[in-house]
Amino acid sequence: MVSGLIIVGVAIVSYLILKRFFGRPKEDVSSNRNRIIVWICIVLSLAFIFIMSFWGMKRPGVIFERGEYKGLFYVYLYPNDQRVKSFRVDAMIYSFINSHDEGDGRSSSERRYGIEYALMPNGGKVTFNNSGDFENLRLDKIVRVRDDVGRWWGVQLTNNEVKEAAK
Repeated sequence: MVSGLIIVGVAIVSYLILKRFFGRPKEDVSSNRNRIIVWICIVLSLAFIFIMSFWGMKRPGVIFERGEYKGLFYVYLYPNDQRVKSFRVDAMIYSFINSHDEGDGRSSSERRYGIEYALMPNGGKVTFNNSGDFENLRLDKIVRVRDDVGRWWGVQLTNNEVKEAAK
């Protein structure tokens, strides 16, 4: 849905800019010059979306987010699914687009976030690779996730990237 809105928005803005500088203001879209401008805008918009999926930002929740990526981000871990005490820790987060068929010829997709491991303040490491619940994180919301040894954690994803000095 958002990518469709981005295509339309980029196409409209680029059309208005190109028409202002290269088009004929008194004529409508049916003139040859203005028709060429419309096709250029459509191609530029599609190229923009393609470029963003491969060279977009590697940060959860931004509008120009890359399709798939992995990186260290801060998360809040709540032990035993508590809501009182939390740890702000470095965690290896990955993002991907989950596409599925609706069954009636339609398909949909949604962005999903997963956590591989979290580095605890005491030097320990909590892994989430085999939990089965690893791909349901939400930005700035606490989600219940089980680690590889069966403990439950509340995990709150942030879009704050871990700085190089902290690694």
